[in-house]
Amino acid sequence: MGNCRMPNGFSIEHDVASPDVWESIQKWLSTNMLPSYPEPSTPITATLKTGNNYMTEISSESEHKNELIEVPIPWETGRQMQQRKVAQFGNCKYDYVADIAVACEGDDSNSISHPIPEYIRRVLLRPDKIEDTETYTQCIINLYEAENEIPWHIDHEYFGEKVLVYTFGEERPLLFRKKNNGDNSLDDLEDDDGGRENLGGEGCDSDSYVYSVSYPRHCSMYLLKGGAREIWEHSAPCGLGQRVSITFRSWRGPRECCK
Repeated sequence: MGNCRMPNGFSIEHDVASPDVWESIQKWLSTNMLPSYPEPSTPITATLKTGNNYMTEISSESEHKNELIEVPIPWETGRQMQQRKVAQFGNCKYDYVADIAVACEGDDSNSISHPIPEYIRRVLLRPDKIEDTETYTQCIINLYEAENEIPWHIDHEYFGEKVLVYTFGEERPLLFRKKNNGDNSLDDLEDDDGGRENLGGEGCDSDSYVYSVSYPRHCSMYLLKGGAREIWEHSAPCGLGQRVSITFRSWRGPRECCK
């Protein structure tokens, strides 16, 4: 049974990051590839829509965008990451070997080995577009090749109550599912109306799960909070090209219910 409702707490905006910002980030990623990985033979590309929804650039930003090139990227890869490339910055990280979120050593940004690059924070965590920007203290970059998927998961409970994600490159569907517990399984869905026309989602139920799907485009931004963050699993399938995600999270550590 199909529906056009999305998980409660999910929102998305398209064409948020400007082409200039993406050009700077793409150059940074290509320049700082893992030593064992050659630079891609074809650049990460996507068709850009013409529109006026891009973040307005700070007038002096173009003078500083090259500062990003000098920032080293602490790439990781391996079986635990499904062979994709991952880089983590900030005061906490996900330990893929131990399968748990952990706090990094040190109590302030000066003692963190890999703080969030200032350029990334400045252009993607804009106070005029993002609420509570200071709460985001962790950033993870995922580089997906065509054969890399995002398996079903919920971000680890030690991370904060909001997860903010930018997507670049190939458009892939963002899938959601939760256990089908009967009639109340639909209580955690929102109608796709009332200013939510840019969600572009649809859903389908089964005996075991309730499903929903959205389609983040190149330079889109989406937010997971509430049920979308805590209850619904999300995933993305393999594709035909490269996809980059830049995710911002905060740290809350073990909660009382987890001790």
